[in-house]
Amino acid sequence: RFSAADLLVLETVAQHLSAGVEDGELEQPLHQLRVLERQLAYRENHDALTGLVSEVSFTERLAARLADPSTSAGSLATVVLDVAALDTETVADPVLLVVAERLRRQVRPEDVLGRLGDRRFAVLAAAPDAAAVADALVDRVEVSLSRLVHVDSNEVTVTLQAGVSVNTAHDTAETMLDRAYLAMVRV
Repeated sequence: RFSAADLLVLETVAQHLSAGVEDGELEQPLHQLRVLERQLAYRENHDALTGLVSEVSFTERLAARLADPSTSAGSLATVVLDVAALDTETVADPVLLVVAERLRRQVRPEDVLGRLGDRRFAVLAAAPDAAAVADALVDRVEVSLSRLVHVDSNEVTVTLQAGVSVNTAHDTAETMLDRAYLAMVRV
């Protein structure tokens, strides 16, 4: 229950808000607030450097697909890609941007492409024969990344390790990613 003083304060605030809405004064700040909210949501779900889906968002999307009752065993593939640039200690941001763009060109529109951090990327592909789709993707990516990357008048050779995991009936996002990582390091 509100006291008489509380009600007076609430009525005063309501009158000010009403006057602000009538004068259009709140419309601009509310619009700016909505824009900021969309920007924050985008940043939360996307990698800051590449604009690709973030690791957290990728894992959530994979988990959602696995939880979908219409997802059957063998219909989802996770491809984990680890890139390295020869003649450099780390993969520099400009190289990662080129790699991300080349990956975008190789995935299908319905695939989910994400950056898992540092120099790792991942693709979630859904298809009745997900293993074949994933293998074909890896082949396309290998060809695409075999071309030299030109950065600041330097030619950089990018190497790739890839691991593929196809879903079973009882997978979680974590088990699929773990198997893809294991497949990548065994190559």
